[in-house]
Amino acid sequence: MKVGLVEGKAVTPDQVKRLAALPAKLELLAQLGGALQAPMAGFLGAMNGLLYMMVGALEALKIKRAGAQ
Repeated sequence: MKVGLVEGKAVTPDQVKRLAALPAKLELLAQLGGALQAPMAGFLGAMNGLLYMMVGALEALKIKRAGAQ
């Protein structure tokens, strides 16, 4: 291949090869969705961990107070 056209503009053979190496549109959208979801999933995981730690601390306090009486 010597030349290509994309939206009416000429592209070089190297650009054609790079375009051919791109994943399909649905795969790119899935990658974008995963990239957007990852920070929120990490944040929710951290919040969940804090909640479990708080519940554990409250349970330990309950046991300690029950043993003191």
